[in-house]
Amino acid sequence: FRRRLRLAILLRIAPPGGAVTALAFAAAIWACAAPAGAAVSSAVWTIDGLADPESAYYDAGSRSLFISNVNGDPAAKDGNGFITKADLNGKVSKLKWVTGLNGPKGLKACGGRLYVADIDQIVVIKIASGTIERRIGLPGAKFLHDVTSDKKCQLYVSDLFGSAIYKVAAGEARLWMDGPDLQSPNGLYWLEDKLVIAAWGLTADGSTQTPGRLLAVDLVRQGVSPLLGPLGHLDGLQRYKDGGLVTDFVNGTLLQVAANGKSDVLLHGLEGPADISVVASQGLLLLPELKRGRVSAYKLSTLAR
Repeated sequence: FRRRLRLAILLRIAPPGGAVTALAFAAAIWACAAPAGAAVSSAVWTIDGLADPESAYYDAGSRSLFISNVNGDPAAKDGNGFITKADLNGKVSKLKWVTGLNGPKGLKACGGRLYVADIDQIVVIKIASGTIERRIGLPGAKFLHDVTSDKKCQLYVSDLFGSAIYKVAAGEARLWMDGPDLQSPNGLYWLEDKLVIAAWGLTADGSTQTPGRLLAVDLVRQGVSPLLGPLGHLDGLQRYKDGGLVTDFVNGTLLQVAANGKSDVLLHGLEGPADISVVASQGLLLLPELKRGRVSAYKLSTLAR
């Protein structure tokens, strides 16, 4: 009830006929995360002291864990954002490995580069040197969130506020598809001939109370099909067994979804669970809690069913 009340207050104080500002959206949504004190499973390790960590991503090629730190307003071009580098034992090698970002969120490594979704552009980082190689602008993008790639290193990037998906190939970006059927896409996962989407619920500024679904997009025909839901205000998405794992940012939960349509809550009482990563070789789930400023690792064998 308190979460619904906070969101209702936000909507009521918005300027007549105007949109909720990005800063107000961030403050309200982060405050709407599930309250502290609810039961959660024990983590194998936890990295504390992060600055609004949105994505925890493990790159097997460099054997590195990368964490995007928004560090403030997620929509502000303030240069405060940075990437943290760590290992799978939870040891941070460099807190501010790459700096000078704005509101970095989704991460994806391919071809020795780390690609970062940063508000309205993709930042390309050389992993070997930890330096920014280039920034690729995505024309018309409003609030980029996640990034995934196919086997050819072609990127697909979600725009939550624009209810759109962009494609980046050979360093060139273009709008790939958009519209209300995408329900404000957040988490993305490339799966052979399909792009699986964890949708927030259609919104232009984050203020919707309509829960999102899991969707699938045919990569050839670009048709959108519902898979499961509505489930919640969905964020991170990873494949696991015959289904997947997905976070609900607002309700503070981690869900396991199966191919038969069944869903189970694996963790609750989380504070802003965001873009997760599954490290199958180690049997680990890496889960950032944006509001708590931490990333935790959980054993999948004791967590998932």
